[in-house]
Amino acid sequence: MGDNIYSRKEWVERFVHPSPADSFDEERLRNIVGAIPEDARAILDVGLGGGFIFGELKRKNGVRCFGIDLSPELVGRLKDPRVCVADAKNIPFKDRQFDLVLAADILEHLKDEYFDESVSELKRVSRKYILINSPFKDAIDWPVALCNKCNREFNVYGHIRAVNEKLINRLFPKAEFDIVNMKVFGKRRDARPSAVVRAARKLGKVYSAEGALCPYCFNDSIERPSRNAIEACFGKVSAAIFFLMDRLTPSILKQGSEISVLLRKRL
Repeated sequence: MGDNIYSRKEWVERFVHPSPADSFDEERLRNIVGAIPEDARAILDVGLGGGFIFGELKRKNGVRCFGIDLSPELVGRLKDPRVCVADAKNIPFKDRQFDLVLAADILEHLKDEYFDESVSELKRVSRKYILINSPFKDAIDWPVALCNKCNREFNVYGHIRAVNEKLINRLFPKAEFDIVNMKVFGKRRDARPSAVVRAARKLGKVYSAEGALCPYCFNDSIERPSRNAIEACFGKVSAAIFFLMDRLTPSILKQGSEISVLLRKRL
């Protein structure tokens, strides 16, 4: 786990908050806790994040809550004997041990080489329910940074894939799971076509550097690349295009930023 960016102290310090960071985090917390069925009494939180979801679940009457996370730093902060350092691809609990397994904001981070294995583990330890919460149709091509050391591009938030209904249906087919509830919520995303974003990076060197930590070489001093006059001009033109397209796109056509899906095993 030492080569995984999410186990590093620098990632926790930059991106993991011990309490809701803003009104959107509060809305996400309400939706997750509100989606948990009354008959889910033993819960496993996979990928604890800041731990505030875990803390809220512990306050539910009659609920026994456990958690795992890659980060020793985070697990140490929580100081709870029911949390431990572990990987989603090798969950250290018995088959069907939990009424509900919560995977909040982890699917978009899992690398391809252990993605299916991790999803299988979620299924294995769940007796009845799995609750998924993830960014919805996330534009993983923005914000993207360019590492000034290893020269590789990466999503600033560590997102590798977009989560949508098609992916959920593939991972949890109808033969195995019923969808109890599916909800899209949160602030509507800006209209930012991928083709224009790619052109802005290639021709205008438009990259983000805010809070970026390279997942390949762990460089924590990311700087935006220098640009010549033509590249800077193209960058400004791209920004203007993004602004105009966003303003001209009706709100009804913009998607919510988060998806929550409660799944029930077919017994």
